[in-house]
Amino acid sequence: MKRLILFLLKYVLFWLLLFTFFRILFLVFYHTLIHNESIPFTETIKVFYHALNLDLSFLGYLMIVPFFILLINLFINRPFFQKILDGISFFYIVLCSLISMGEIGIYDEWRTKLNYKALAYLEHPSEVFNSISRLKFALLITVLVSVIALWIFLYRKWFRYPYKIKIAHLWQKISFILISPFILFYFIRGGLQGIPISQSDAWFSNHLILNDVAVNPSWNLMANMIKMKDLLNENPFVSFDDNYAQTIVNEMHKVEKDTTISILTTKKPNIVLIILESWPAAVIESIGGDNYIAPNFNKLEKEGILFNHLYSSGNRSQQGMASIFGGFPAIPITTLTEYPEKYSSLPSLTKILNKNGWNSSFYFGGQLRYGNIKSYIIYNEFNRIIEGENFSNSVPRGKLGVHDEFLFERNLNDLKNEKQPFFSAMFTMSSHSPYDQPIQNIIKKDVSELPFLNSVFYTDHALGDYFEEARKQSWFANTLFIIVSDHSHVSHKNYPLQTFNYHQIPMLFVGNVIKPEFKGTKYEKTSSQTDLPATLLKQLGLDASAFIWSKNLFNPYSPEFAYFEMNEGVGWKSKDGLFVYDKLHDKFLQKELDSINAQKTLIQGKAYLQEVFRQFLSF
Repeated sequence: MKRLILFLLKYVLFWLLLFTFFRILFLVFYHTLIHNESIPFTETIKVFYHALNLDLSFLGYLMIVPFFILLINLFINRPFFQKILDGISFFYIVLCSLISMGEIGIYDEWRTKLNYKALAYLEHPSEVFNSISRLKFALLITVLVSVIALWIFLYRKWFRYPYKIKIAHLWQKISFILISPFILFYFIRGGLQGIPISQSDAWFSNHLILNDVAVNPSWNLMANMIKMKDLLNENPFVSFDDNYAQTIVNEMHKVEKDTTISILTTKKPNIVLIILESWPAAVIESIGGDNYIAPNFNKLEKEGILFNHLYSSGNRSQQGMASIFGGFPAIPITTLTEYPEKYSSLPSLTKILNKNGWNSSFYFGGQLRYGNIKSYIIYNEFNRIIEGENFSNSVPRGKLGVHDEFLFERNLNDLKNEKQPFFSAMFTMSSHSPYDQPIQNIIKKDVSELPFLNSVFYTDHALGDYFEEARKQSWFANTLFIIVSDHSHVSHKNYPLQTFNYHQIPMLFVGNVIKPEFKGTKYEKTSSQTDLPATLLKQLGLDASAFIWSKNLFNPYSPEFAYFEMNEGVGWKSKDGLFVYDKLHDKFLQKELDSINAQKTLIQGKAYLQEVFRQFLSF
């Protein structure tokens, strides 16, 4: 009996060491993030203590199958049980290593743990591969293979099950049979307390990265996928009675007067929509950035209206597409584009423009199937869709597709023969990792995220060239250009993902059709990219009532607020303050509220999250 107990203790120790090893590896990979947030070592080291409960919980799940193997082996002592247990343990080592290294691989870009949403991208592994540099990919694969080999070796050397263990006394066997399930249950549940263990048990810091490191990646992925199983049947973000939440949200969108300030000289302009991949406000000088990153965008501001406090509703491109073309806010946990059967429940900016005489087109230099964006773009019924495969093989490409300068060039050439008025959307790509733009790095400052900043500089340079050529075209004088980011990105400012500073993005209305008195002005109210459809349609004199989540920003009576989804919660900002709340773990990640209206603001944000997810489920 002692040998069996010794083996079980060693087996538990093995897995705790493996989990700890990957935790250390994560901290090594992202030591610069720790440094940039000025996190003291004394707080970082607490990660290992706070991780223990979730590690033991996941270990409880891992040991269910080995427990039954050991149970059988108590009565039938044969060598092949050792081989079976070896095979199961090797499989666990590979699986946990893949999950942990996968999380390390995506964290640099996404600043979030591996979850169901991330796994959806594995349906198109070529896009995942192309999104990272060959050097980083090779490093991750090398580390992964080495780690798997190392831990299999360590297991075989010191932790392997000695099948010759024999228990002669029946009472000892019965004791093992009775006590072991209780111990496993205790581990899995995290104790005997009233509420089972959750990610919250590992959260301890105001620094999100430390909480992310503390949460066991395999346990987190398993829990996230279990939640997804019931996702379409139950709203996990309920804080109030549904009728009450709907009333709150409806009241928030009411306007005293349905009117608009007309900023355009015509109701029938050409419209060119330029969607910038991953541009945060931090790259724009006039909204908190620096002047050396996007100088051409800075120049264009003098010819248009800059939205100073605009936020993305999500953190992925496909979320941005639904917000920009459908006016629908991003939802936590999953993305609308993964559910084509729900598209028809959304209004479409493109369809309305098509119906009213605009000729529509969509341009992208890569593969639109990434994130299932293509199905959503097709649903919007663009008259013409151009993506990477529609460019000549002679056009220079990076790993993800055609570089932005050639995307702009193709658009200019096609619009020369386009029937007016037209609505042409372009989605840039070069500012997406692996940042392999075709010019040398211009920015050489000692700042973080330098490859990303140089990719933004390149796209900005291509944008400047595009406008220089567009000014020579006959259609330019009657064209409204809208430049907006699809979502934000970590920048040299190192804003944490759970902040509004991170989610702030640029949007600019620019062009000769803007009335002179509005050129060079700024829109100062809090707003969202979801407000684009209603704002544009009202300027064109078209009905925007179908876009119930979108506000007309040029209506002086429009309410002032912005929302973003925070994986399993909500970010909310109004004139009375802001907060970021993780609903599933009941934790505030940021809270700056006016003392008088704090409760009202909390109710609004939570009701908004509940209602947007309820409506998504109802589609």
